[in-house]
Amino acid sequence: MGLTQTEKFIDNLLNSSQVKERIIEEKNYIDDNYNTLGSRKYAFTQYRNAIRDSVLTKIDKDIALDILRLNKEETLSYQEAYKKSVKNEQDNLKLILDYQSYIKKAEELIKTGSFINSVLGFSALTGRRVAEIACTAKFQLHSPSHLLFEGQLKTKGRGEIGSFVIPCLSSPIEVVSQFKQFRKAYTKYVDNKKSFHNNNSKDLSIKVKKHFSSFVEDEVKTKDLRAIYATIACKTIKENFRQSEQSYIADILGHDENDLTTCNSYIDYTMKD
Repeated sequence: MGLTQTEKFIDNLLNSSQVKERIIEEKNYIDDNYNTLGSRKYAFTQYRNAIRDSVLTKIDKDIALDILRLNKEETLSYQEAYKKSVKNEQDNLKLILDYQSYIKKAEELIKTGSFINSVLGFSALTGRRVAEIACTAKFQLHSPSHLLFEGQLKTKGRGEIGSFVIPCLSSPIEVVSQFKQFRKAYTKYVDNKKSFHNNNSKDLSIKVKKHFSSFVEDEVKTKDLRAIYATIACKTIKENFRQSEQSYIADILGHDENDLTTCNSYIDYTMKD
């Protein structure tokens, strides 16, 4: 497999005496080839993550991170568009048509012996990102309806956050048992998120639609499994009636304890009482 654009960029920086000029050229390339704020922000995020993980000097990293980002005006515009998008989604929640069959399908998938099917099944039952299932997740039993999870990938600057309790939509004993077999059988992508995404994103996208779209309104995307999980957990497992759904979702998805904003992007679905 050839080098990605970010890898080529970093390789060029390592062999250049004009680092800042090369970074500005790459910034211009991104601005010219990514036409929307959302796509540019995504591109910058990929570059910034690669830069942080690279062997560039701290000085060169700081220069690159300062340049490869949306400017203040673009950031404000993106934030406004994002808030409007979230508001629109919450005004038009999609219905989970049959959550029990959804769970049953996920339970079947983790027993198929297929890598892609298992990743999707575990993600649906535990609400963890597919990359966490494939690369970093560790599960332990906690209670008849909860697991202890370790391996959160996105922590928003909090570093490693350790383990925390999450609800499980199926039998925790069965999920832990099946996951031990899964992790033993599939070690290729452990701690290798980049390779996992490069090699499996297309198959995950195809299979998640095939397996789960009949149980909810609209086609299901891989990222939707997390939102569907949060909605089902709120309705079937959440016990503290004094805790808001936003606070509960923030807790079970591993958001910062004082962050009730991020969870709004996961409130995409609803269930009939």
